[in-house]
Amino acid sequence: MTDFDLIAQGMTQAVPFAGHLGLEITSIAEGGATVVLPERPELTNHVGSQHAGALFTVAETASGAASSALSPSASET
Repeated sequence: MTDFDLIAQGMTQAVPFAGHLGLEITSIAEGGATVVLPERPELTNHVGSQHAGALFTVAETASGAASSALSPSASET
């Protein structure tokens, strides 16, 4: 397991709201990350698209994971 895997696993503990939303970090690389928001009715807005608050949390989670991957210890396996 790499430090990148540990970052992905730790994000829902560090940010409980991300876990509550069911966000899945599908990839982390040095300076980049991909996060998936599940499609669930309670995560939509009044017109049926993804709620802006949920989308912001996806972006915040991805940027946090990506910036964590830039630390010197994250690249060591």
